[in-house]
Amino acid sequence: MMRLYEGLQRRGGVLHPIARSAARLGVRLYGRLRGFYFPVTEPYTHYRYLLGTYEPGTSAVARKLLRPGMTAIDVGAHLGYYTRLFARCVGEQGRVNAFEPQPESFGILVRNTKRLPHVRCLNMALLDQQRDVVLLRDLHSARDRVSHVADPQRQEGAAITMEAVAMDDVLGEGVRPNLVKIDVEGSELEVLRGMERLLNRSPDVALIVECNPFTLAGNGLTPAQLLGLIQELGFEASIIVESTGRIEQVASADELDPWLRQTKFVNLLCTRP
Repeated sequence: MMRLYEGLQRRGGVLHPIARSAARLGVRLYGRLRGFYFPVTEPYTHYRYLLGTYEPGTSAVARKLLRPGMTAIDVGAHLGYYTRLFARCVGEQGRVNAFEPQPESFGILVRNTKRLPHVRCLNMALLDQQRDVVLLRDLHSARDRVSHVADPQRQEGAAITMEAVAMDDVLGEGVRPNLVKIDVEGSELEVLRGMERLLNRSPDVALIVECNPFTLAGNGLTPAQLLGLIQELGFEASIIVESTGRIEQVASADELDPWLRQTKFVNLLCTRP
């Protein structure tokens, strides 16, 4: 039923009400069986979360990188797909820290990880330093993003004013992650700048960083700037090809641009030489 729903969506037009309702009910019931919940107001189109096939290339890379006993950090955890994946990979001997600023998503994240005692969920926005920010509903992605615009009235959608902090000021010296995933709708550079001490004390850490020109532009930034900071921090960046899990190294913005024209956004695997 869930695959039928996706097929109808691809064909365009208005979904047949019965098929649409049945598909949503099927996703909801299967989600409850799996202990994975969705927002009440959000269409139940995220069945890949339940089947483990969301962003298959990135998911496969994460499974290869993480082993029992390791530590992972999920920045921009949303509903907890990657948080749960990381938790399964590292086992109860490992640890997962999941950051999600949006209150509704955070509540569902907590619910989706309540059976995982080795997961710690933190309801906070991460940037490069402590400061007040506006959390906006992004009407294009149905996700929330941190805005640096002081006047939330100038933005579309609902806005929440909150305090952002740097990861270095939240996680203690004893935290040395093996993998950090960052998907924060355009604030990836600020998050990276706010975790330099953590990166310095974690020689084996790998990063998975979303590179989305549209969301970066919302904060006045570009993919070239993101790639430049990743390299400045001592990492090499590679494109994760979602359809195959293949890794393609990119050394410059010129090499990155063709990929972005094809897929609109990519996940970058960042490793030290």
